[in-house]
Amino acid sequence: MRWVPPASMNMDKAATLNVTSLNPGTYSVTYASFSTTAEATAATDADFVPFRDVDASGINKYLVLKITKADSSNFELADDCTANAVYIVFDTQA
Repeated sequence: MRWVPPASMNMDKAATLNVTSLNPGTYSVTYASFSTTAEATAATDADFVPFRDVDASGINKYLVLKITKADSSNFELADDCTANAVYIVFDTQA
């Protein structure tokens, strides 16, 4: 995973987190949270768990969503590149 600056997310009023706009039969969303960018960069598949009804109080500084296709096919990216997952990183304490 290549590290890019994360988006910010205000967690002050969050209680439970969910993804509501992705088709569950088409995409799968898992997550992990980390205290440092080094931890996030070193993440493995085993660090990610299903993103459903997540208690916001248990989220560390960096929330990482991993999106994969349910059929395990690759995402087609720019310049004829493909990826088996797309990662979205949020800084929850920005």
